[in-house]
Amino acid sequence: MSIVALAVGFHAIQWNRAAYLGKSPEQIVAMGRDKWFAAYTKKYGDSTMAMCEAETSFGDALKNLNDRALKRVPSARRAFLESARYHCTTVAVRAHEVGYSITGGGTIWRPFFAGIKPNVEQLIADSILNKPLPMIKMKSIESRYEELETMKTRALGEMTEESGSELKKAINEFKYQEGLSRKFVESATEHDRTRLRLFVHKQFDAAISKEMMGGDAQTR
Repeated sequence: MSIVALAVGFHAIQWNRAAYLGKSPEQIVAMGRDKWFAAYTKKYGDSTMAMCEAETSFGDALKNLNDRALKRVPSARRAFLESARYHCTTVAVRAHEVGYSITGGGTIWRPFFAGIKPNVEQLIADSILNKPLPMIKMKSIESRYEELETMKTRALGEMTEESGSELKKAINEFKYQEGLSRKFVESATEHDRTRLRLFVHKQFDAAISKEMMGGDAQTR
């Protein structure tokens, strides 16, 4: 079953088709993220703003379906997934702020930030449907922090005092949020725990700027 099928029976929540190429949330999600991104940027161009809007609008559509599908989910499960949405969004934003600071920022980061919403909503959709997890070997949290520390040391050597202070602040805020998220993850079932850990693991890639090396704003 798809998230589109699960949302059937509930009307789209505050949806203005005119703002989404005349399409419904079901139609956008059925297209898939890549095809939607291509269609949107074909119409509005490949400016940074258009790419960001393409990403956030797909996230809007997926969230619309998720919110409707969650109405079919038991209340305890729904509350857990809504909390997961908050924790994943917050830790992702903090991680991207670290990456932004390490690399010196720039408009190139805007599509990465815009991609957070569809990334989180995809996790929620997969959790609702209890989709199988990919077979990925994750590094320990300690080794990820060692990578981050290495990147921080290298970046600080090339930064002004002001920029260095901003980077340290961003890392501290990320560590705080990651710690809160880790506590939340420990309360989950084994399957959910693995899925959420994998998401957080990917946020370290943002923090140490692996996204920049990949060159694709749509980080799945």
